[in-house]
Parts: sequence; structure tokens; C-alpha cells
Amino acid sequence: MDLKLHDIPNTVGHSVYYLTKLGVDLLTVHAAGGSRMLESAVHYAKIAAEEEGIEVPKILGVTVLTAIDEEAWKEIGSKLSIKDSVINFAKIAKKSGLDGVIASPKEARMIREISGDEFLIVTPGIRPKFANANDQKRITTPKEAINNGATLLVIGRPITQAENPRHAAELINEEIREAI
Repeated sequence: MDLKLHDIPNTVGHSVYYLTKLGVDLLTVHAAGGSRMLESAVHYAKIAAEEEGIEVPKILGVTVLTAIDEEAWKEIGSKLSIKDSVINFAKIAKKSGLDGVIASPKEARMIREISGDEFLIVTPGIRPKFANANDQKRITTPKEAINNGATLLVIGRPITQAENPRHAAELINEEIREAI
């Protein structure tokens, strides 16, 4: 469930507790919430999963949205570059017990280098060769994302807004096959 939770640790923890009881597989929280908030999310997910006898959902930390470029990042007050911010958020997420992060495919390689093979890297901002960028700023093709170390690709509008969604999905699958 891609809610990108970001609040005080208690509020996020209790939100994750109830979302876990719904049986979700994945949950997103903003890594910018800091280690206490992220640790609370992990803690409450484990409690709820144990109470329900279900698997603990994967909790992923959103780093920097792929629609944000350096100019917008500076506008909201960041002193670090997007690259440095993403690395910082990935380190905080891993240290806090999250299962992975949501990040631009352009940053996947450097995240993989610092986090190891088990850490999930979910990448929105995937634009196949034939697709428009739309409002996404930091994008790659599916093949580039996989080669950069992405675990899961988020591909929405290139399929849902295609004239022929089935054909678009087939073309994307071809690009993915080239990478694996």
C-alpha cells in the first residue's frame, strides 16, 4: 500500500499496525521521517502480524520522489544534492530495519552498493524507449533500471495511458527480458 506515511512515530506506528492487519504485502513510509518513525513502523508491523498470524509486510522507505529535480529539491530547503539525500535516506532506512526503499532508478546502483543484495530497491520513474517522461524527472528504461540494481519496477502510465496497453506491456516485457 503506497501511502507514503510521514508523521510522528506513534501515529505512523499505529497506522502501520492497522494496515498490517489488513494483510498488505508492502507499505511505504517517508524515510525523511527519521529513524524513530521508521523503527516504530517496523515494530508495530511485527506486533500486528504476530497477532494475526500473518507475514510481516515489507516496509519501504520513500527517498526522494522521482518527480522532483535538483531545483525543486533546493526549493524545499535541502542543503544536500538529491544523490546525497537518497544515499542518506537509504542508510537510515536500512539501519532502522526497513526492507528497502523507493528510489529513482538513476540512484539504484549506488543504493545497491551500500545496502547489499537483500535490500529491496523499488523504482518508479520507469519509462520504456517508446514512452513520454510525463511529470517524472529522474527516469530510466526498464533495462537500465534492472542493470542499476532495481529489485522491482513500477510502470504505470506507459501502460495505462498507452493506445494499446497490451502491446505496451509486451514491449516493456521485451525490454526487461533484454536485461535479465
